[in-house]
Amino acid sequence: MEEVLALMAAGRLSLEGLEGVTFPFERAPDAYELLKGESGAPPIAVVLDYGPVAGSIEGTIADTSVVPGKALGGSYTPVASRSRFDPRQLDVSFVGMGNFASASMLPAVRGTAGVALQDVVTASPLKAEAARRRAGFHRALTNATDAITAADTSVVFIATRHDTHARFAEEALRAGKAVFVEKPLALTLDELNHVARALEDARGRLMVGFNRRFAPATRWALAALGSNREGLRFLARVNAGALPSDHWLLDPQSGGGRLLGEACHFLDLATCFAASRPVEVHGVALDVPREGRAPQSFHLTVRFENDATAGIEYVSHGDPSLPKERIEIHRHGTSVVIDDFRVAECYRAGKRSRRRWQTRDKGHGAEVRAFLEAVRTGAPTPIPESESLESTALTLAAARSIREGRPLTRSDW
Repeated sequence: MEEVLALMAAGRLSLEGLEGVTFPFERAPDAYELLKGESGAPPIAVVLDYGPVAGSIEGTIADTSVVPGKALGGSYTPVASRSRFDPRQLDVSFVGMGNFASASMLPAVRGTAGVALQDVVTASPLKAEAARRRAGFHRALTNATDAITAADTSVVFIATRHDTHARFAEEALRAGKAVFVEKPLALTLDELNHVARALEDARGRLMVGFNRRFAPATRWALAALGSNREGLRFLARVNAGALPSDHWLLDPQSGGGRLLGEACHFLDLATCFAASRPVEVHGVALDVPREGRAPQSFHLTVRFENDATAGIEYVSHGDPSLPKERIEIHRHGTSVVIDDFRVAECYRAGKRSRRRWQTRDKGHGAEVRAFLEAVRTGAPTPIPESESLESTALTLAAARSIREGRPLTRSDW
């Protein structure tokens, strides 16, 4: 079987002409009768279609073996951070292995001491087997539930399409796993509440991939600003570039739009710098998307409990030669600038200090390593569970603010 899969993947083995006929599983007896050839020449093959597979990446939440708890109502209910976890072995499985997971997440996982790669799950058996061979996973699967519930898996990384993140995170939490899920955690408030309930019921460990917190430039900037962030002003300009109007990310149902799928990073980063709870958010769309698509350019403003504020300008039609991300933070006579996570500058008392890194580092590797080290030692999750949920709730509120054309206060979300 391995050799057949390898030849197919290389394009050296063609199965044209072997498709045969397809029967729904309920009609399996008819299919076998057809194979007998009593009514004519039998087909070369018969395929039995079982329909949606429980827990498959393409399935819906109703297909999984986990029944979601009742939604917590029309607002997000925060969950307290866990102060203690039991140490566990780093037996890691991946649900989803696209370009981002293979290029940014997997190298950091493989480079962490003590990691054992167990299962890799993709929708395609060929891709799963290719990933297993390339990275050294123990098994290649197409059913997420099989990996999530496997006894020899203790840590689950979720890197599938956005509309599956909450479902798989909930299932993994209820299975008692330590869960790392790529952003966004959820596309709806209902999904977020299901995850929050599972986190609370299972007393689990969860971290969302808000990697910019772990970038060297971020750490340098936080040290320059000091611990008192009252009245801080956070400004971010993101030159994101335009996506084709039919891109999956702009579909509110599968991708959630660029606000939920990408700008969530900057709302979380603003919350990290402010070191305070958000109390108001206002979003304004800066373009008019075609019907059924999400806007690609928007402006977001956030106000925090400690009088800190954030302004995020997300634009899709800037010149591509302009560096993608510029962040400014100002507080009490100190100004810090981060240029595309390669250069950081601090201005204080008329003097400038500057730091430059050889490569653009947005913290992907450090984030994964910090999470795995916390799992291994039983230390608190590097981004507390409550903050991962809080940033997701804030992002959902920002999207709702754009839809409703009004600012939302904390009581609204």
